[in-house]
Amino acid sequence: MTRRDYEAIASVLSKIGRSYARDEEDGLSERVPWSEVLDGAILDLSEKFEKENPRFDRDRFATAARKEWGR
Repeated sequence: MTRRDYEAIASVLSKIGRSYARDEEDGLSERVPWSEVLDGAILDLSEKFEKENPRFDRDRFATAARKEWGR
């Protein structure tokens, strides 16, 4: 992996904290399920990797990333 790979991963992971709670209409925050947060990270990483490598297979990456989830 290259420095850019590590930076891309760090950038996506740094957003997880902001994504972990969402505001509801009543002003309270609801906790977002980890699977939803991780799906967002997979999507963001896929976008970054695909920009660097047009042959990047986002479906294969997502399947491998979700392997332990049983999804």
